[in-house]
Amino acid sequence: MNAEIECRSCGGRARRWGRGARGRRFAGLQLVPALDGGGLYRCTQCDLLLRHPLLPAEDYQALYARAPGGHWAAAELRPEQQRVVDHIRARRPQGGAVLDIGCASGDLLAALGPGFTAFGIEPSRDAQALAQSRGIGILGATPSELAAAGRRFDVITAIDVIEHVPDPRAFLAQLAPFLEAGGFIVISTGSTASAAWRLAGPAYYYSHNFEHISFISPRWCQRSAGPHFQGTLIEAGFAHLDSGGLPPGRRLKGWLRFGAKLLPAWFEQQVLTKLPGVARASGPRLMVGEPGLFRDHLMAEFALREGGLSSPPA
Repeated sequence: MNAEIECRSCGGRARRWGRGARGRRFAGLQLVPALDGGGLYRCTQCDLLLRHPLLPAEDYQALYARAPGGHWAAAELRPEQQRVVDHIRARRPQGGAVLDIGCASGDLLAALGPGFTAFGIEPSRDAQALAQSRGIGILGATPSELAAAGRRFDVITAIDVIEHVPDPRAFLAQLAPFLEAGGFIVISTGSTASAAWRLAGPAYYYSHNFEHISFISPRWCQRSAGPHFQGTLIEAGFAHLDSGGLPPGRRLKGWLRFGAKLLPAWFEQQVLTKLPGVARASGPRLMVGEPGLFRDHLMAEFALREGGLSSPPA
């Protein structure tokens, strides 16, 4: 495995950080046989953490299309979704057109309420049907299909989406032409700057998901807004899937599990996966951490600069 590669986003030097976990599951699907997780590399220039190599784009799309519609659904709005809903309502009290990239069954869009017109991009066919049953206009499976819709939006959201795209900077630039003047994009995703992730390294749970291929930080947000946007960090750190904190007993057990796994996970990464034979082929298995245990997520806004709009949709 190369010790250094070219960052697929900025072209800078990306140094090997560790080995990626093998893909045994993908968005709720069991993968048989498991797929090679490649390596994890950190760019010294833009601070992007990336998985390399990747599957062909059409392979990812086929896997997402097969994902069960309820995989990302929840009985109630997830805490990070509620944060985004509150932010949009505060920034756009007059309402407007909102596009949610990776809208799943439409929970976030449905929560916005009257005054907002809801649209979604969603690769899962099952989830598309669920969202449409709630009155959400599905414009396609990927952002590449947006041009056919021939419209712009006041707000575009991408919640737990950046980690699924090969080039987050290009992803933001791709969305710029579809924003109205004064429009903005809101993202939420894992933050590689969190203390727990830095301590656990490649074994951290968020990078164990095979469909997660790109990971950002507050530093990345500051450096990668590009010519179209003014980037603003809304929250540098909050607990994923949990706004009020886990129950004390569960939190204590989580901390103990986290501490107990650190040394074995380090040994697996640094020794076992470098040995020949089965140990190397099987890839790292130990996963450290869990959602809601640490403040390991960020939320950022990318507001369209005046004059930063690209050519209009066809």
